Amino acid sequence: MRIILLFLLLLNVLFSGSVFARSQFTLPTPLYTLSIKSTPNHATIKIMNIRLKYYHGIILKSGDYRIEVSAKGYQTNKQTIRIRHSNKTLHIKLKRNQPEDSSGVSYSSDSTLTNFTTTKGYISLLRHANRLKGVSFKQEVERFSTYCNRYASLAVRQAKRRVNEGCSDKISPFNNDAAQQWSLKKTPQKAWCMTVSTYATAKETIYREGRLQDCLASK
Repeated sequence: MRIILLFLLLLNVLFSGSVFARSQFTLPTPLYTLSIKSTPNHATIKIMNIRLKYYHGIILKSGDYRIEVSAKGYQTNKQTIRIRHSNKTLHIKLKRNQPEDSSGVSYSSDSTLTNFTTTKGYISLLRHANRLKGVSFKQEVERFSTYCNRYASLAVRQAKRRVNEGCSDKISPFNNDAAQQWSLKKTPQKAWCMTVSTYATAKETIYREGRLQDCLASK
């Protein structure tokens, strides 16, 4: 009987040791880092399905995460990402909103209106350009000359803002600037306008305004 009791005691010790060993050597839950680079770099980044606030290189478990990246003047980007077996790095580039004039006409462009004040006459010129529907001086010289006077005046105002608001270093003209896009003189601005369509001048105007808004937003 004593031998049997000793045998049972030994089995109990061995079983307890096995349980203890398993509890001590359980594999930890794997963790991974998530890094998101956004364009523009001031965009707000949120992970919608967890309580933690996002920070660069946030540590997360494996799983699916709903990401939201947003910024004023840009379209919000929402997507679900999956983290499995490795760290994850993303670059999310937001699309700009399309500027819209008071008549509801949108212009497809990489530029945008933001909460900053736009250059005087900007929306008015875009509305005028839309009414002319892309005509050129070859078709209506007098009518287009009037339009190009307006275009040149607005272009000079935008060029002056580039200087006065300290954006000269951040907005560099093209090396071969045939369009005279940042000229402070009306004559070359009008001369270029008279060689292209109103569609081209509207695009150029939107481009300049967008660059100014980007400069102001980065300050």
